[in-house]
Amino acid sequence: MHAWKEKYLNGYAAAKSEADVFLELTADVRALGFEYCSFGLRIPFPVTNPQFMLQSNYPEPWVKRYVSQNYFAVDPTVRHGLSQLMPMIWRADTPTQSFEFWKEADHFGLRHGWCMPSVSRTGAIGLVTMVRSSEPIDECELEEKGYQMSWLANTANCAMSMHLLAQRAPEYAVELTARERESLQWSAAGKTYVEIGKIMHVDERTVKFHLVNAMRKLNATNKTEAAVKATILGLLF
Repeated sequence: MHAWKEKYLNGYAAAKSEADVFLELTADVRALGFEYCSFGLRIPFPVTNPQFMLQSNYPEPWVKRYVSQNYFAVDPTVRHGLSQLMPMIWRADTPTQSFEFWKEADHFGLRHGWCMPSVSRTGAIGLVTMVRSSEPIDECELEEKGYQMSWLANTANCAMSMHLLAQRAPEYAVELTARERESLQWSAAGKTYVEIGKIMHVDERTVKFHLVNAMRKLNATNKTEAAVKATILGLLF
């Protein structure tokens, strides 16, 4: 095993909070030749209004500008992270789109970057970004460091997601009983309480009991929302 792999595994396993994880990430990114880094996470709950979180060590004026101008909506790296799985390399001085966004990023020293998204089986999307103010990222550097950068991004994403999801989306820790799972499966298929009861060989009251328990565990207001959440979380299969 590469020495850096062991360092990453031990370092992130020892982290007690998302703050510890980000401190570790900042140091590891700096060791790879980057000044700045960020970690973004999209949690698919509530279903109608997903949560977005971002941590970075970017210059504070840029962070304030990013928020006030809602640059999240036009940031090409965010768009990439929500739709792709491969790393993305970017240069703020040669934009092909979102010109004003890149012009301002360049002004604050965010000129050359690399980012890599990671999607969990439960639908959470993480995006690790490494940035510096000088020296474009070329093929030689990627040949030398690309594998390590990808490995770091995935390791940091797993560690950060573990801490953040436990706080922001307790549904991720839910465990359904076999009966609750089966009731939700048939509910997701459009079956009524009576129909589910006949299929499961139980009465209607028992079906409602299992579905109410599942709704409570998943913090859902009705059985449809519970079925949607359970599907996203991979709990039905």
